[in-house]
Amino acid sequence: MTSHIILATSNAPMAEYFESQGFDTLYLGQRSVAAQLLGTGSDKVLSLPEYAQYLKCMRTTTDVKLLAEASYALTEADSIADMVSMLADCGANKVLIDDSDRHGHALTLANLSQTLDDVLQRIAGLDTGIILNLCHYDDYGIAGIKERVALAHQAQIDSIALSRLTTATLSALAPLLKENTDIGLTLDTKDLNFSLIQALKPAFVLDTYHPQEASNQWVQKTGASVITKLFMS
Repeated sequence: MTSHIILATSNAPMAEYFESQGFDTLYLGQRSVAAQLLGTGSDKVLSLPEYAQYLKCMRTTTDVKLLAEASYALTEADSIADMVSMLADCGANKVLIDDSDRHGHALTLANLSQTLDDVLQRIAGLDTGIILNLCHYDDYGIAGIKERVALAHQAQIDSIALSRLTTATLSALAPLLKENTDIGLTLDTKDLNFSLIQALKPAFVLDTYHPQEASNQWVQKTGASVITKLFMS
């Protein structure tokens, strides 16, 4: 079985190209959008209104499903539920939320349960799905992932993603992925590759690393070449 692949995108040309190649869902990551709008500086971030408006514009350029991201990395953002509601209104087909608090630490099970309840109440009746991204393997290990997967199933979340993994942890996750057909893996580092991830047969592969690298190179190289050609040739 070949897992469904979700690529990250940051602009209309990328989205149109990926769509022409048969990809039906694209991830509009905050980092990619920030690089597109503000340059590739690591200290540059977007506000929630800026990100939501960009999503709304992208919605008019492509017919593919758009996966947006709700996290406290966005400035001027209140609760995760508020973010999800705004992104749904701006055209997100699905929203990725993670299990981090405002300080980047892993949420307790109780706080995660409350967050999921709040989010699902805000999108009740809307055609917007939720993907829960579990990104603190180093903090809670396999046992913690299993607890959070059970919590997500109880809340009837659409699907689950596991991120910030290493090659060493992938083998430990194999039994979990075999037992649950709604869990995907995130390719978010150069140390992972498709063959390693596909061997575990996850529900989907969310590739944020390669499109992010391509976007950064495009912004850096194209920006300089265009300026040179227009004004200094």
